[in-house]
Amino acid sequence: MGANSMTWQNVLVKWINCLHLQDTPIQYVSEFGNGKFFYRLLNVISPKKKQDNSIDEADEAITNLKKKYHML
Repeated sequence: MGANSMTWQNVLVKWINCLHLQDTPIQYVSEFGNGKFFYRLLNVISPKKKQDNSIDEADEAITNLKKKYHML
């Protein structure tokens, strides 16, 4: 990523990679659309214990966020 390529997508990719929630660093925003990143993020920021958050709960939380921000 060069100095002229600091789009919001590139900033988001850098932020995601800095969190170290992915198995490998990503290059494009589209690479974290499978839900694994969001599941791991919810487990990190959730007040519940990690094992308390199921994938179904993570999917529901993601869907609710998408609805809230009109992304669905």
